[in-house]
Amino acid sequence: MWYEHEPMATNEIQRLLLQNAAFTPPFRIVSAIPEKIRTLRVPSVPHSIAEELWHVVFWQDHFLRWARREDLAYPHHAELGWRRLDCLSDSQWQELVAAFESGLTEAADIAGHPQLAERYSTLEEPGSGTGPLSLLELITNLAVHNAYHLGRIVQLRQMSGNWPPPGGGDTW
Repeated sequence: MWYEHEPMATNEIQRLLLQNAAFTPPFRIVSAIPEKIRTLRVPSVPHSIAEELWHVVFWQDHFLRWARREDLAYPHHAELGWRRLDCLSDSQWQELVAAFESGLTEAADIAGHPQLAERYSTLEEPGSGTGPLSLLELITNLAVHNAYHLGRIVQLRQMSGNWPPPGGGDTW
């Protein structure tokens, strides 16, 4: 399995993206989630585990495209970053997890480049008035966004009685 050997990190941002710098490693958080709870609707919780991960992949893809300096408009509405997933086949789940892992690995690769604060993306956050984000700001934003939603996935797994994952996890 992937978590038997965690990806290499050479700086703290890479550790935050890939390893257990602040919490259970992201790849482990999304591992071994039984099919029956991936799309489970917990009362009073707006999104399922699969929807949280889909949202992470959506924004991760956007952040990476901005990091590659692609001309990509900022979504006009928050709901564009969400998709209702009432069912998901095992192959669809594996594709979603693979997209997450691939994007996260690309983000960590970018985080390993020198002079991130002096290199710029094409992302200009609406209403910020700050101009394009540096790659350091963009990758930090991606890491914080992922951490928030991965925490939601952990909580949903806990609420479903499916925590910790194989390999262990923070249980406090």
